[in-house]
Amino acid sequence: MVKSAIGSSGFFSVWDEPFAVGRTKNTIEVRSLVGKDTLVQSIPELKNTRFLVRSDKGIIFAAASSELWCIRLVDIRMQRQELLQQKKFQLAIELTEISEEDGVDKAQTIRQIRMLYAKELFTNKEFAAAMKEFEKANIDPYDVIRLFPSLVPEPKNTTDAVVPPSSVPKLEDHDLENAYLALIEFLVQARQREVVKLLDTKSSSKSLLEIIDTTLLKCYLQTNDALVAPLLRLNQCHLEESEKMLKKHNKLSELIILYDGKKKHKKALTLLKEQANIKGSVLQGHKRTITYLQSLGSDNLPLIFEFADWVLTENPMEGLTIFTDELIAVEALPRAKVLDFLLSKHKALVIPYLEHIIFEWNDTNTLRHNALLKQYSEQVQRLLALQAKGEETPELQPLRAKMYKMLEESQHYSPDRVLDDFPSTVLLEERALILGRLKKHEEVLAIYIQVFGDVDKAKAYAEAKYEDDKEVFNILLLTILKPTQQPPYEGVTLHPDFLRPNKDVAVDLLNTYTIKIDPTKIIEYLPDDIYMHELKNYFETVARTQMNESHQRKIIRGLLQAEAARLRASLAKEKNKSFEINESTLCPECRKRFTNETALVRYPNGQVVHLSCYDRVVSATQQ
Repeated sequence: MVKSAIGSSGFFSVWDEPFAVGRTKNTIEVRSLVGKDTLVQSIPELKNTRFLVRSDKGIIFAAASSELWCIRLVDIRMQRQELLQQKKFQLAIELTEISEEDGVDKAQTIRQIRMLYAKELFTNKEFAAAMKEFEKANIDPYDVIRLFPSLVPEPKNTTDAVVPPSSVPKLEDHDLENAYLALIEFLVQARQREVVKLLDTKSSSKSLLEIIDTTLLKCYLQTNDALVAPLLRLNQCHLEESEKMLKKHNKLSELIILYDGKKKHKKALTLLKEQANIKGSVLQGHKRTITYLQSLGSDNLPLIFEFADWVLTENPMEGLTIFTDELIAVEALPRAKVLDFLLSKHKALVIPYLEHIIFEWNDTNTLRHNALLKQYSEQVQRLLALQAKGEETPELQPLRAKMYKMLEESQHYSPDRVLDDFPSTVLLEERALILGRLKKHEEVLAIYIQVFGDVDKAKAYAEAKYEDDKEVFNILLLTILKPTQQPPYEGVTLHPDFLRPNKDVAVDLLNTYTIKIDPTKIIEYLPDDIYMHELKNYFETVARTQMNESHQRKIIRGLLQAEAARLRASLAKEKNKSFEINESTLCPECRKRFTNETALVRYPNGQVVHLSCYDRVVSATQQ
């Protein structure tokens, strides 16, 4: 495209990409629109030119009153060499882009010019512009990193080095910071490209990502350490080099993130343990260790146990959250193995752990319910022994109450197994609950009556069990009327009120639970000193009950007999019904005759149909 213009002063110009050619007062000037120095060439010999006209690409005619000149574009290759010597890289790139060179050669030439241009910009400390040119040249990020000797862990021999190390300017203070910021922007974009390649399964190198991330880490430590942690969570950094840099800058929290991302959990936990008791350390205390252990999951169980040990020793209840916090990874830990660990190393935490998984997480495992009851029993017996020595045991009653409530309410422990953990000389109330689960009513009632003398508790037990076993009140009364002379358990003292048959309690039971006590089974055990008037209410109630039951049975029998008679009469009536089928009788459904072998169905209205027709009608109705 050719553009021309004439100004009021007589100025005249044309455009021949990438140059603007125009006449000034004393000369013809050729200028470029890129770069700082736009003047490319002056032609004073043509100062008398009055008109400029573009004829074709690279050809411009200049005319005066009596002269005509042809201005031709010098060969682009020759121009490019001269422009490169003059360090006019942008113009050299523009000329190359419009040249007629082969596409591959042209791209390679442009890339080389951009690299030279980027080198010049970097040398002149125009870092942001230099990085943009490096990016356009699609240069290996490592070659750019080599411009910063302090960022390169090990020298890399590269024949295609962008800038020889000897020509790299020495950067300090503000210049160095600006260079780092420009490099960060370049590497962030390079990183994004490499990640996309990896995700798309295209050719990419994880080692290059490692170099980029490690360099970014070093730059962030120098410019903006708030970006260190987010970078480390992506974690393609070189472990040893990054570890060294983070330690040098005392970035311990970030070092933990690095170890975690690299799955160097033992290193992380060792560092946390070392720093836990160092005053002023960012890792002081137990919380970071607890949080780290909670995130490891079942695959790292031995490591969890190894480093949970010191936390549980120094702060047991806080440390227990390693195994009880409301986190998916924590709840998924194998509870049997955690329990074994606590039993072997931290037995005092077994009860809190089992209480949490049973009452908070609703664990229904029988073995763990048994284990908690065993722990309760052992602790209560220990406290009872201390109490017997005269020591104060304020925790005894609350603990025993929890044990009693669990024995009473839990449906997931094994009574026959748990019974072995409860001695026969103490904890008899709890033992009675377990025996009740085993339906050993005689033993339970013997404990309530003969040991504790607690009639109310015995009655409550009998009432609770009566629906399952109608004999329980008979057993209760016999326990009172026929007391054993030997204690149910060795070393247990019998209650004095029940060493002999207790007439008053027996009479009260007979009068209160009359219909639940079978007279034929207890009458022979009634003591001789009971007067008949004391049993009057009992026997009257029994008699009335028996009479009522007999009368009810007679009524029911009469009703059943009447119903049977009605059914017999109805059956006889149905049997007396008859109907006739002859050769002319047709089935109303299929309009066919009946044969001697045909199965029939008679409707209540008297119609007779084939059995097959009846089945077909029924099937159609059901559909």
